[in-house]
Amino acid sequence: MTSQSPVRHYARIIRHFASTRGAEVSALQASPILGSVFGGLSYEWYDVIRLGLLLFGSLALTAHIFVLNDWAGYSSDIRDPRRAALIITRQGISSRQVAGVVIVLLIFANVAFAAIGKVTILLGAAITALSLLYSCFPSFGKQMPIVGSFNHLLGGALHFFLGYTLVHALDTGGLLMSV
Repeated sequence: MTSQSPVRHYARIIRHFASTRGAEVSALQASPILGSVFGGLSYEWYDVIRLGLLLFGSLALTAHIFVLNDWAGYSSDIRDPRRAALIITRQGISSRQVAGVVIVLLIFANVAFAAIGKVTILLGAAITALSLLYSCFPSFGKQMPIVGSFNHLLGGALHFFLGYTLVHALDTGGLLMSV
């Protein structure tokens, strides 16, 4: 029996999460796209490149959130018959390896956001903080229906701001549209 190379092993981890969470991660890119459109995105090459960086960073950040949530929710997911088949350890993936993927995804997101600017980095940090509260401290999210819903509403608004502030300064109109 041969062991997999680290690259192949991590590629298998990415494939697992892409197959279980890929559609959700992709669908959630609508918020920053709508934010950039409502913010007044032009189709000049400069804006298109920045939008590409933003979407790369947003994809990485959203994937980070889902993988972190799966990693942090392992103990409750294993008892849930609807989620048990998707548990990472049942796929031959260790918790430590998933933690590594979580960190790498966050690094990718921050590198892309740093290329855009300070506001984008701050918004990404706020989204990350919300995801940590939700995933790692159940009383601030998963186990509290109203608190968890508020967390998702605020996170969605911040994702909208990622796109909106790409081309427009944050203002009252942007705040109202985000809600």
